[in-house]
Amino acid sequence: MPPYEPTASEHAPHGLAGSSVQLMRADEALEGLAGSSEMNTEQLGELMSAIQQVDSLRDRVHELVHALAQGYEVTVTVKDKYLTPTQAAKQLGCSRKLINKMIEAGTLAAYRLPESRHQRISASDVLRILQERDERFWSPLTDLPGPEAFAAALEESRRRVAQL
Repeated sequence: MPPYEPTASEHAPHGLAGSSVQLMRADEALEGLAGSSEMNTEQLGELMSAIQQVDSLRDRVHELVHALAQGYEVTVTVKDKYLTPTQAAKQLGCSRKLINKMIEAGTLAAYRLPESRHQRISASDVLRILQERDERFWSPLTDLPGPEAFAAALEESRRRVAQL
């Protein structure tokens, strides 16, 4: 089964990690406006922003549920989370040895814990590598010509054969 094709909203800079913050801000804005009978322009703007944030979060959750219902594997992670090399290897579906090679080659950034040999890798870097890998894998399929081009090529081939 092909991997889940994310929508534009899933590639947004804040992704799902920002959604919980958006929801808290929306909730705070709505609580602040609940007790007042009149709204000024600033409060109305805050309310509209809160509603948009809740709508955005609802859309993201809907997309995730839809992907899960179709049988796709979905991974949700906090953007600022750091992973061990073993955890990164599991996320990328490769060996720890390959992760070490990627770190040495500079493909994957890692930092050492203070006064330790242990390394940590940003979850957002792992996600970036996953997205790049998916783009490289699926891009040849998205560049294929449409059915009209195939039909035209077939017709041209038939015409050439008929001339023989």
